[in-house]
Amino acid sequence: MATEVSVTLDNAAISALIDRCAENGAQVSRQRARSIIMSEGRVNTGRMAEDISVTRLGTGSAMVAAYQVSADTPYAVYQEEGRGPVRPVRAKALRFSPKRSGKIVFSQYAGPVSGIHFMRRAADSLTASDFRSI
Repeated sequence: MATEVSVTLDNAAISALIDRCAENGAQVSRQRARSIIMSEGRVNTGRMAEDISVTRLGTGSAMVAAYQVSADTPYAVYQEEGRGPVRPVRAKALRFSPKRSGKIVFSQYAGPVSGIHFMRRAADSLTASDFRSI
């Protein structure tokens, strides 16, 4: 004896659930990136950690949700990927203030700085439960 089951899916509800789950994952990634920045001590004013944003991207499909997590400060790429040595181009010396020192330093060379990969580490740490809809 065969039993028939009829299932009706509410596409609007499924689409809304997909969107909420994707947004939850993006928000978790944002918080983890901020935490990594703070734990690595790469904080002077806190602007970089505060300027990490989550933006919904248009996908053209109701069943696909895409969000972008980005660090919007101009120097975030150097904190993420690192940078090579720096030498002055138009001046005789570099001028900068080391973190928390309160002093101005003049130098003809600044050595390379390794990246902390805060965005990649935040994304890599995501698990399925981070996308859960409450």
